[in-house]
Amino acid sequence: MGHDVTISTCGRGKRPRFLYRAIHSGYAGCGLEARGMNSVQPDFLDFQIHLENHLDWYNWNPSPFLSATSDRSKAVRLCETFAAKHRTGVKLLKIDTWKPGWEHNAQRLWDLTELVYAFNLEWKAHYSDEYLIEQSIPSGSVLFRIDWEEMEGR
Repeated sequence: MGHDVTISTCGRGKRPRFLYRAIHSGYAGCGLEARGMNSVQPDFLDFQIHLENHLDWYNWNPSPFLSATSDRSKAVRLCETFAAKHRTGVKLLKIDTWKPGWEHNAQRLWDLTELVYAFNLEWKAHYSDEYLIEQSIPSGSVLFRIDWEEMEGR
């Protein structure tokens, strides 16, 4: 038997006000839906499996999670990476997690650093300032969506 792990979502006090997300045209739901939206539901039995699969960039199995960061420059670097790989439709999103429309029981938000330590996973530097969002991001919380090609002073 494994050990018990307690994880907590980011409530109002721990929830970052703004998150940034780099997307491209290959993302589900215009970058606002998880690849496994409504088909994969994490529960206490398989949460860690879904987490580890999500963190593996080469694993494109349906995931109940989306990633976002509180560090704008990190999201910009990811846009640069997408552009360098000739992805189309590269955009930078700014998300307000305090806007109405967040269903905090369905669109739960976790601090990735806390999850990595809770599950005793290998730490990687790019996990800092990263957050996982369950299922989807409400479209009304997107403050802006900037096309990469049009972004000045990246």
